[in-house]
Amino acid sequence: MPSALHLTLDSSHYIALSYIFAILTTSFPYRSPLRNGFLLLQVGFLAQAYLVPANRDENTAVIYLGGLALGTMTARCFDRLYLHVLEQEFRRINSDASKEDATKLSWPAKLFWAFELYSVTRGVGRDWRVSGIPKARAQTRGQFLRVRFVKYIAMYTGLYLAGRFCREIRTGFKDISYPPLKNLAISLTSNTVFLYVFIVLVYAITIYSHFGIVTLPLSMLCVGLRLGPQSWQEQESWPPNIGSLNEAYSIRRFWGYTWHQQLRRTVGYPASFLLSLLPSSLPASKSQPARLLRRYLDPYAYIPL
Repeated sequence: MPSALHLTLDSSHYIALSYIFAILTTSFPYRSPLRNGFLLLQVGFLAQAYLVPANRDENTAVIYLGGLALGTMTARCFDRLYLHVLEQEFRRINSDASKEDATKLSWPAKLFWAFELYSVTRGVGRDWRVSGIPKARAQTRGQFLRVRFVKYIAMYTGLYLAGRFCREIRTGFKDISYPPLKNLAISLTSNTVFLYVFIVLVYAITIYSHFGIVTLPLSMLCVGLRLGPQSWQEQESWPPNIGSLNEAYSIRRFWGYTWHQQLRRTVGYPASFLLSLLPSSLPASKSQPARLLRRYLDPYAYIPL
């Protein structure tokens, strides 16, 4: 029989617990008993979030956001907790171009380091860059604030219009008093192809808003008012979620710096793992068998390219 505590916890509670324990797990030294124990608890909470059914009495939007948060949390845990040693992969670049060593941080400082690592989607101030990507044109502080403000207004305008149009569809456009316009709207929304296109557009706006609703105002505050850590105060630390279409000559540029790096690092993990199992002399060997073996393993690391 389920316990009383189990009955009071739903999927959102387990998502929050998995997030908290992911931060606590990362704050302890690598391979320490505490880190291994908290990792098991974190995996258990995350698995329980999938197993516990959603509360059907909640609003549909709340259930949808919970599922989105669960998927995001799972992907982030795989990328930053399960597949990699965080202290080696994620290093903050200081203002003097030196790399911060997380293993030398105090426990409170490392706790904040872990909190920032799991809270920031794009890896602000982290050494995540892949070589070979040409740099985009640098923006001035004023240009950065102006572009982010326009994006913020456009995002909210798109969300408002999408919500208003959805409500009008459900009510049969009863608020439109001009008959020709009302008949045109009804005929358009009665077309299946139009509805499919509209749903895809609204879906794209909704996905983008999940990233921009927090990062856009936060970036304007940090850069405009010089708030937060030093690494957050530079506009270079806030790259766009999607690169400029004018510079979209490759999939790497279109996705921006970090999205490509996350995908490449995750998909390339099988090859890295297999190479780590080989004798230390083999990866650096120039013999033909060793070179052929590395060549056959390399495609695993370049699938997302």
